[in-house]
Amino acid sequence: MEEFKGTKGEWKENQSEVYSSIYKNGEPFDLVKVASLVQINPDETKANAKLIAAAPDLLEALKDVYDLLEEHQPNWYLRKHFNKMESALTKALG
Repeated sequence: MEEFKGTKGEWKENQSEVYSSIYKNGEPFDLVKVASLVQINPDETKANAKLIAAAPDLLEALKDVYDLLEEHQPNWYLRKHFNKMESALTKALG
């Protein structure tokens, strides 16, 4: 499975933007904007920003479950879900 090549670190949302800290010598040094969202309506924009900010954690969790299932060869009734995970990971990681 490919590794994530995007912005490393925890992503945080702030209204309609998502940021990640850049670290230097193990300390937060600066912020980098990961995404900027067009204001559709404030509630929808904030919800979208929260989802984008959670993306690295969701990706890591999905990779962990995928690796676990791949190791234990999913039964036929889990195959559909395994395939969905594989497709989502391919979409996210290229």
